[in-house]
Amino acid sequence: MRSVDLHLVPGGASVGSSPSEHGDPRERVPEGPGHSVQFYENEAFLAAAVADFVADGVVAEEPVLVIATATHRRAFVRRLRAKGVDVEQARGAGLLTWCDADAMLGRIMDGGQPNEDRFRAELGPLLERAELRRRGATVRAYGEMVDVLWQRGEMLAALRLEALWNELATTYHFALLCGYAMGPFYGLAGTAHHQAVCGCHTHVMPTRRTMAPPAPPLPTPLPLAVAHPADGETPDDADDVDDASEAERERDALRRQTRVLVAEVAERRRLEQQLRAALAEQRRVERELQRSRRLLLEAQRVARVGSWSVIPATGVTEWSDELWKLLGLSPEAGAPSVERLMAAVHEEDVAAVRAMLRRAAAAAIAGTSAPAADDVRIRHADGTVRICEFRVASTPASTQQPPMLHGTLLDVTAQRAAETERRALDARLLETQRLETLGVLAGGIAHDFNNLLTSILGNADMLQFALPEGTGERVLVDEILLAGRRSADLSRQLLAYAGHASYVVRALDLSALAVEVGALLRTAMPAGGTLRLDVPRGGMVAGDRAQLTQVLMNLVTNAAEALNPDGGTVTVRVREHTLDEREAARLAKVCATGGGPLPAGPCVRLEVSDTGVGMSREVRARMFEPFFTTKRSGRGLGLAATLGIVRAHGGALAVTSTQGQGTTVRVWLPAAPSGAEAERAGAVAASGAPAAVPQPRILVVDDDPAVRGTLARLLGRLRYDVVQAGGASEALAALDAGDAPPALAIVDFTMPEAGGQETAHRLQERCPGLPVLFTSGYGDAEAPGGATLPTLGERPLLPKPYDLRTLERLVGGALRARDAAPGG
Repeated sequence: MRSVDLHLVPGGASVGSSPSEHGDPRERVPEGPGHSVQFYENEAFLAAAVADFVADGVVAEEPVLVIATATHRRAFVRRLRAKGVDVEQARGAGLLTWCDADAMLGRIMDGGQPNEDRFRAELGPLLERAELRRRGATVRAYGEMVDVLWQRGEMLAALRLEALWNELATTYHFALLCGYAMGPFYGLAGTAHHQAVCGCHTHVMPTRRTMAPPAPPLPTPLPLAVAHPADGETPDDADDVDDASEAERERDALRRQTRVLVAEVAERRRLEQQLRAALAEQRRVERELQRSRRLLLEAQRVARVGSWSVIPATGVTEWSDELWKLLGLSPEAGAPSVERLMAAVHEEDVAAVRAMLRRAAAAAIAGTSAPAADDVRIRHADGTVRICEFRVASTPASTQQPPMLHGTLLDVTAQRAAETERRALDARLLETQRLETLGVLAGGIAHDFNNLLTSILGNADMLQFALPEGTGERVLVDEILLAGRRSADLSRQLLAYAGHASYVVRALDLSALAVEVGALLRTAMPAGGTLRLDVPRGGMVAGDRAQLTQVLMNLVTNAAEALNPDGGTVTVRVREHTLDEREAARLAKVCATGGGPLPAGPCVRLEVSDTGVGMSREVRARMFEPFFTTKRSGRGLGLAATLGIVRAHGGALAVTSTQGQGTTVRVWLPAAPSGAEAERAGAVAASGAPAAVPQPRILVVDDDPAVRGTLARLLGRLRYDVVQAGGASEALAALDAGDAPPALAIVDFTMPEAGGQETAHRLQERCPGLPVLFTSGYGDAEAPGGATLPTLGERPLLPKPYDLRTLERLVGGALRARDAAPGG
């Protein structure tokens, strides 16, 4: 039999050297890392070559990994022992590792091809352990798994395995020797594949079984060298030698086949590179998808939004992790479904949600999208109800998927509560602004009205003194005065609503006051009506007795009038209470009609409730408007004045009412300091008798001629010498023109040229020590623009309208106070 020794030299590969001078028929594997291939014709040749490779490594203390069949391993052991290598000692020292090639192939093959991940998982740890045992040394590896694949005829799998070895060499530092039996390479196809095998290695070592020198080189590089005689043959056997023409034809055929194979290998390498790039891109996309999914899940967790999808045709449903949490359910409890989602929807919202789903499903089938959203109530597994924004959208059918519905569930409980609170605050702000506007309007009307009443009542009072009793003219004047005083009472209620009423503040027992008012009103209760007092002792507030009495009378009277014809109960309660910061903040929100937030601390709560007809929402919204009433005989100022009085006392007021059940009005007032008896007066009675003798000169300063003239006539009736002035300039001129300074100046607090305080300041600069009595149609401690009227400790106040007796009392008191002062 004749053997063929191939010296195929692909790009970058070097052919093994010629026999050494010592006559060794085998070529040594080059030193250092590389990928060498050893072709062999018989087992003895291979055993000798591999034994040399392994023995050199053991002697050099380089770790050796051998992956071979069981038959070859036994042959290698015999050769190594013949060379004096103690195999067991080398294995025990970690210099030699044996692996079975067939078993290794069984672990790394997948679908007829070697799996890259399995290959690295098997070989990587072996090489790592070998490197760690001898740091810095080159690991030697011999493998014949590719040889096994070639002999099975699985040539493409063998080429793929060679490529994996080369890729592994980029990670680990090792020298690899592969063995190939020459049998599979005979024939044209085999020889062509031989060229591909050579292209996978850095060194190619052919088989040499004789010591005959190689044939002279051909004039041009050929992939095929010379043929060497087989054992027992001699060059003189002419009948076994092909003639030159036959050899040339074989070489031409081999060249053509080699070119085809080289092109095929190049194309497969290109496709392999594309496959690797595609796999790398796929892994990158998968990593990006995983990252996006993690971010989406985290965003859903933070935003408390769950998502779902369903295929209407099949009912296949998917829920996100956050949706399970929003519903308080566990994925282990059962598969997600639309019906399971609907079971969590509040029974009053089920119909609306099903309608949304039907519209979305119809749109998906029609090939359109119909997004919709609505707030629904979701019942958590623990029984609590949350408000969630339910969104649904449809995806029409495509070539990849059937029609689908997608949706989200967003927990908006906190947002909706905040929106409701904001709307309530806006409504309370609008109501407060509206009531304040009405208060300003009412105060302005009352001021002008009081100026007119001052003139009417003052002149009528003068006529009453001038006319004898019993005459018809005196009766007419009495009627005028009665109507004027009723008008003045109406004006005072307007001022009370506007918060401009005159008041005296002192420590007051609200419980005792409630008992007094109750005793007065029991007889005024309708038939069948009962007044019940629940007023334990205590409940001290800082307030004006008369005005708080009016508050109690207004509230009890309104409650009694709201009782049903068959009777009912009106209950008055007084309780001491201590507000903490949280409750004070809550009251600031609840008391939409109050004057302002109560400070935290002790307070007194007055509560008037009835079992009457209650109020509608519309009536409730307007109950504090001036002149609004549901009674035929009412003027609509009682509750308006009550609100103004509470506001003036720094309190808060809240109303709850249900039609058919009754109404409750609660008033919170600041508690009086312990032992306090503060007093602030706008109109305080001054003791004294009417003047019976001529009085000193009085300067009257008022911009309204009618009021100024009426006041002058009334003072003249009281025998005072009166000097009139229409403003600050005229008043100063009157001082300069007079022989002696006036004993008193009566100054209107609100004048266009200069206000009352500025006018008084100028007068007292010109005439030090001049007493000043202010008069005002507002009658309280605050005028428009924020100007503060004087209190009792500063200067007395003459509220408009006034009659002769009131004028006499206040003027006399001011003059006596001047005389009693040091140096007066």
